Amino acid sequence: MDHSPSSNAPSDHMNGSNKKPRTAATSIWSHYTDRRSISDTHWEVKCLNCDTCYKIKKDGSTGTSTLHKHHRQCQDKVKPDGSPLSKHTSHHGSASTSSSGGGGFRLSHDYTQHEAPGSPSNHPSTSSQPLAAYPPTLQDYLFGAAQQQSHANDPLQQGQASASALGLSQTNGYDLAASMADAAHFANNFNARHDGQGGVVGEVVDVMVLNPNSSEVITSNLAQLLEPNRAWGVKHSYRTGPPSAPPSINDPPTSILSAQTTFDDLRRTSALSDKSAVLVCCFSAHPLVPMIRHEYPHIPCMHILDTAINHAMSCGASTFGIITTGKAMVPDIDAGVRSYLGGVSDRYKGCVATGLGVLELGDPNSKERVESKIKEDSARLALEKGAEAIILGCAGMAGMEPLVRQGIQEAGGTLEKVWVIDGAKAGVQILTGLARSQYRVV
Repeated sequence: MDHSPSSNAPSDHMNGSNKKPRTAATSIWSHYTDRRSISDTHWEVKCLNCDTCYKIKKDGSTGTSTLHKHHRQCQDKVKPDGSPLSKHTSHHGSASTSSSGGGGFRLSHDYTQHEAPGSPSNHPSTSSQPLAAYPPTLQDYLFGAAQQQSHANDPLQQGQASASALGLSQTNGYDLAASMADAAHFANNFNARHDGQGGVVGEVVDVMVLNPNSSEVITSNLAQLLEPNRAWGVKHSYRTGPPSAPPSINDPPTSILSAQTTFDDLRRTSALSDKSAVLVCCFSAHPLVPMIRHEYPHIPCMHILDTAINHAMSCGASTFGIITTGKAMVPDIDAGVRSYLGGVSDRYKGCVATGLGVLELGDPNSKERVESKIKEDSARLALEKGAEAIILGCAGMAGMEPLVRQGIQEAGGTLEKVWVIDGAKAGVQILTGLARSQYRVV
């Protein structure tokens, strides 16, 4: 490959600009590969010493100052035996960013291999391990870096913002891999510093997702719903009520029984001693919430009725309604809505009961009936009652958003102004924010 300045330097007939063409005096080009077009406006070049990639504008207006700066820093990089780095033998696996002086942001290191820190230079090693083998916080950083890998051609501003969100430094020769390991080590120190009093130190938040009945299948469904959207630096601790709790909550008596048995179990096991927040996954004005707030006033606690209404009122919909299971729960739900809103509101279009049982929602033998009722009553709520936001009024309905939308479409409605709200999804987001904000200090 000809790396002479005359062959690498952009020229007027290539870039269409009126700028003076590069000449042999611009010797910086001898340190980089031939240009590779990556867009209508940008070339990409790669350092022959360390494989760091840069974007430069085709019109020649930006980029060369960055190349000069990189060359000054890169020429000091050597192999462990003291010899210079050569092309395709990058010491750090080809992880790169630009300097802040211009150029572009590119991530070329393959973090999808989930490399672990621990080599003598504190850089990730080249061995691969399953993602689950790493501590939870490091898993978050590795996942985030893999996400960046898939968006390697994002504009500079997006790339820098994404790297900043990961807590990754753009220094030390632009070694993103080493920065990721440092950030993970820093985050793991936060894990060790959790204050154990319901608040958090740094970014670690442990939200208990509490199913107050004794049915493990509902807890499992909640985990499948919530884990894909779990935020970085957040842990979800899933817990099911004790065996003495009712298998489902279908009316006020089972609600009260589940609250008492679950509360006693929480106190006996000290299960809340290290939690940042608690989400009670029962769609009602469940009495367990005020019980926890009274006993543990420093821990934010909400049930999914309140969190669902919060998002329904905030998402842009002008009205909302609720689809739930049995008719016995409707008066309690209506009372909970009035309590949250502080009275009667025209924005609330009512609660529709499907007549389904909580455990029936997850029964494969009842699949056809469940799908039919969810679609039918969702359409009635949206098209007849005028609800723009449809709230799933039971923890057992987790993941049924597609059925709601399908029912509305099959009944002749459009999805242009339809929001489908799940209180559990809303709850972990709201409680994570409350825990991090630490409005109350004890």
